Amino acid sequence: MKRITLIIIGLFLLLPISLSAGYLHPHLIETLKNKKSNDIIPVIVHVKGYPSFSSFKETDYKGKREYLKEYTKLAQQPIIDYIKSKYPKAHIKQYWVFNGFYTEIPKYLIEDLVQRDDIEYIVDDYKIQLIHPQDYTKTAYPSGSVEVPWDRKLMNADKAWAMGYTGKGVVIGLMDTGSDVKHPALKNKWRGIQAWYDPVYSISEPEDHATHGTACSSIMVGDYSLGIAPGAKYIVVA
Repeated sequence: MKRITLIIIGLFLLLPISLSAGYLHPHLIETLKNKKSNDIIPVIVHVKGYPSFSSFKETDYKGKREYLKEYTKLAQQPIIDYIKSKYPKAHIKQYWVFNGFYTEIPKYLIEDLVQRDDIEYIVDDYKIQLIHPQDYTKTAYPSGSVEVPWDRKLMNADKAWAMGYTGKGVVIGLMDTGSDVKHPALKNKWRGIQAWYDPVYSISEPEDHATHGTACSSIMVGDYSLGIAPGAKYIVVA
C-alpha cells in the first residue's frame, strides 16, 4: 500500500510538467539546435483550449463560426500581448479555424513562450515534401463494388458495414491540404453546401494543394471500399 501511495505521489509530481507548459515540435527542437539566441524563426503557435458548440443548433453554421472567431481571439490575445511586450516588431497572423497563430520571433522568445501554461505546442513553419502521386483516370476505377482491402478487413470495417454502420447521416470534417472533390472515389461524397474553406490561399473552389488531403478523404468516405465510413458526407478546410 505504501509503495502504491508513493507511485501516485510521484505521478502527481510529474503532472505539472506535462499539463502546465506547452511543448516544442521535434522538428523545431532540431531547428533550434543550429540557431543563435537572437535568430528569427517563423513558427506556428498552437494555443490550449477547445470551444464547445453544444449550445448551438446543428445547422447554425454562422453562429458557430462567429463564436469560434471570438473564442480564439480571446484565447490568443494574452499570448500575443506577451510577445509584443518582449519583441514589439513581431509579425503575427491570427487564425480561428484552429486556435493558433503564425509569428516570426527570436529563438530566446520561443524557448520562453513554451513555458506558458496556455501554450499547447509550437512548431516551426517548414515545408513538408510529399511523394508526387501517379495520375488517375476514371477508367482506373470500376463502376461496381470491389474486393474489400485487407486493412479494412483487419479493422473489421466490412463487418460494421454489414451491420448497417456505414456513417450514413454523418458529416466528417477534414482539415488538410484540401481535397479533389471531383475524384471518382469522392465525387458523390462531398457535401457541397458550406463545405469548403481555404484560409491559406483564399481559393473559392475546392482543390488539393499537395494531394495529401485527397488521400485522407478517400480513407474517410471513399467509394470502392476505400472509405471507413462510405455512407458519410464530408466537408473540407485546406
